[in-house]
Amino acid sequence: MAFKIIPFNTKVKTVIGDIEMIVIGVCIREGWMEYQLSYFVNGEHKTCWINRSEFVICPTKKKAGFVNYETEDIDPTHMIELND
Repeated sequence: MAFKIIPFNTKVKTVIGDIEMIVIGVCIREGWMEYQLSYFVNGEHKTCWINRSEFVICPTKKKAGFVNYETEDIDPTHMIELND
């Protein structure tokens, strides 16, 4: 059985409550997985363990303007193929 693990330090948002959090850990057991998330509420630091179905990954913000991408950063699934 293979699991797709969300990387450490990824920004996520809860499905209920719309709270921004950061992934700080993962617990893998036989057949299931939970993520440890870190967040702030009213200036107070908190952590919790929740299931993957309880949050979504936040899209990364990019600066406006022209960007020179390194070849390792280009995702081939998003490339446009031209027919000659």
